[in-house]
Amino acid sequence: RIPPPEPAVAAPGVTPVDDSAAVPTGAGLAAALGPPLANPDLGVITGRVADARTGKLLWQQGSDVPMQPASTNKVLTAAAALLTLDRDERVTTKVVAADPARPGTVVLVGGGDPTLTATPKGQSGYYANAAHIADLVDQIKAAGTPVNSVVVDSSLFKGDNMATGWFPADIAAGYITPIESVMIEGGRYDGTQDESPRSETPALDAGKVLAQALGVDPAAHPGQPVQADRQRGSGQGARVGPGRSQEPAELPGARRARRRRTERLQGLPGRRQLRQERR
Repeated sequence: RIPPPEPAVAAPGVTPVDDSAAVPTGAGLAAALGPPLANPDLGVITGRVADARTGKLLWQQGSDVPMQPASTNKVLTAAAALLTLDRDERVTTKVVAADPARPGTVVLVGGGDPTLTATPKGQSGYYANAAHIADLVDQIKAAGTPVNSVVVDSSLFKGDNMATGWFPADIAAGYITPIESVMIEGGRYDGTQDESPRSETPALDAGKVLAQALGVDPAAHPGQPVQADRQRGSGQGARVGPGRSQEPAELPGARRARRRRTERLQGLPGRRQLRQERR
């Protein structure tokens, strides 16, 4: 039996001051912040400092000027998710059998989990405790569903899948990926690397990974190239199997993605529901 890991010891870089410490003043903050913030290499900086207990404004610089929050917004998003979601909350990735008119076709229905992994069961990819594609494959096989084609339903997220100001070149550079409702390793081609080149079509690639794991050969269907079907959602159907996301506190950041897209791949099955859970 593997022993439990040692508890983590927090070593915060910023610690609270003692209650007996002097109360900061506007003049003191201006004197401390003014010189470093005047460095032109820092660009335009806005902000405000308020007393946490009274709410009194102590210092501000351009606090009424709208600015793009950049990655600091992830902190607020993650905090809001932790405050709102229950620790037992899970994001479910489903596989369902398509309608009877399309025997042999399965639909991978994105539920919002960007952290699925294609690593063997028992191993972790980039994200700890991620749901495994292998678990979905086992459930499909156990259900006895024959598979010869796969459809990816990423219609959960609506709107643009790239934020304003994102550069497409940064996808190959490994910084971003289009935000879609199902991804493998956050769209990374190499789940062991943080800044691995990423996919321009992460949901479609997730379906390809599932098809490959099921042994579906796209070359066996030369008359059916990979296509996108953006008109229909495939979230309903007979359940084949589920997979769930990790608990909220483990998520590296809450992510919103918006794009309606149901993409067709060569080679996956019908319409029962398979879901994968991530813990």
